[in-house]
Amino acid sequence: MCEQVMRLGIGFSELVAYHTAVIKRADLGNIPTESAAYRVMEEIESYERIGGLKNEISNLVMQKYAIDQICAQRNKAITSLVKLQSFGVTDEKIFNIHEFLNGARLGNVKRTMHGHPDSLTKMAPK
Repeated sequence: MCEQVMRLGIGFSELVAYHTAVIKRADLGNIPTESAAYRVMEEIESYERIGGLKNEISNLVMQKYAIDQICAQRNKAITSLVKLQSFGVTDEKIFNIHEFLNGARLGNVKRTMHGHPDSLTKMAPK
């Protein structure tokens, strides 16, 4: 059995620490050392599970934050649409405004690309 313990990488210092924990658990719980040894092992397993759960919670919190950041703009847009609709603006009017603004934006891009910031008429052939 000593050889098996050695192969597991458990040295003298680890055994002393375990023994100390068992004795302390037996004294605090007023229980036999056999029961205390079992409880110490259960506490170690529980501690490992809790550590794993804390890591999982941390990962989930980071994923939720990323999702919140991605969805923030979409939520703002939906809120704006709901407000417009509550003021009586129809979907068709919203679409027309969108088209108008896109057209104006494209016009600005064309004017800027051709070096005529004030109008496209300067480029028309005479």
